[in-house]
Amino acid sequence: MQLAHSKHGKYLLIQAEGRLDASWSDLFSETLLKYIREGEHQVLVDASGLNFLSSAGIRSLLIVHKELLKVGGTFRLVRPTDFVRDTITVTGFGEWLRSDFPGDFPAESGEAGVLAHPDREHYVLAGDSGLTLIRLDKLFEKISTSSGREKKIAFGVNDFGFGVGEAFQGADSADVSGGGEFVAAAGHVALQPPDERGRPDYLIAEKEYIPELKCRQMLKYSGDMSHIFRFKPIDESPANEISKIIDTVFDLTGADAAGFVVLGEIEGLVGASLVHSADMSRRDDFLAWPDVRDRLSFCGERSYAHEQALITGIAARGERREDFTALYPMPSRPDLSVHIHAVVFPYQPLPNGRLELKSSVSRFFGGPPPRAVMHLIDDARPAIGLGESALIRGACWCGPVLNPEVLL
Repeated sequence: MQLAHSKHGKYLLIQAEGRLDASWSDLFSETLLKYIREGEHQVLVDASGLNFLSSAGIRSLLIVHKELLKVGGTFRLVRPTDFVRDTITVTGFGEWLRSDFPGDFPAESGEAGVLAHPDREHYVLAGDSGLTLIRLDKLFEKISTSSGREKKIAFGVNDFGFGVGEAFQGADSADVSGGGEFVAAAGHVALQPPDERGRPDYLIAEKEYIPELKCRQMLKYSGDMSHIFRFKPIDESPANEISKIIDTVFDLTGADAAGFVVLGEIEGLVGASLVHSADMSRRDDFLAWPDVRDRLSFCGERSYAHEQALITGIAARGERREDFTALYPMPSRPDLSVHIHAVVFPYQPLPNGRLELKSSVSRFFGGPPPRAVMHLIDDARPAIGLGESALIRGACWCGPVLNPEVLL
């Protein structure tokens, strides 16, 4: 079997010649799934050179169709041979068939074998909107489990944040673990238990229920995002580092302090998570070697490539950095102060274009469960450092932070 592709306006045209059978079905589906992952969601297969189609081949077509259905794309077989048309029709998938190309299919194509990567597209959601920020204790401040400073915090559909806490179980519940790290976005919360082998749990706002956490430390920002932008790899920059995404956030919002939420395919995450949250002490003591190995689990390598990350963060630059004591300078970008957490999910493609934040987050929490919650780190150690986390492609919602952080 031979496969070639070319770009025609919004359409990706796949020219398939030969037999689509058990010997070639995996190659066909894997090739098309790669293009879908790269953002090609309007797919046409020119079947005029396809002379045989087996059940294995139909299964590969169905795999591609289902993946495009998830992202609101289209999948069509155009100009099929008589054998292919009859086989597809009797198996009940006649909706895929078209006798010719769509009316808006342009005659001229881009260079065959090359997929274009347009510049970042962005949309203004509510240009005059903004976010308000509150915090509950600075991370790594001296705090004990008996301090009584834990607070019940609700995370509704317009709330975003991260910190250390556990699911609220009632006012009389005992504080057993002290909680682990969590990420909250649009009424959804992922919690990592303070255990290297523990799997994240999650809470979802449904009907009248709003997730509530007993928080020990927290940054929470609330309100409406002002912008959304999409990012993809380009030739000179195949990965999008977190700092570059933050630069775009500042460019679009015009702010020197901003909150952001990112959904994207992972190139590599660099981070850590708490192992024993009850053993909190002063920041210097907490990070002191070698005891830090018993308190934090560091990834040790760039992790979770080609899976999906939900990232929430706060960033500040310039004079606004002095307003936020819970942000820390990035070693490789000392002009930026940030605090960023991420939830890792199995990969799901994102639809193209403008996305709604809550429904996008809901789709991921409604699929396979999260794999990990991480505090992202900029590892700028000379020679041996892992660098900063980076994504391949995705979407970022952002908005200016209007107030200095307020201690709750």
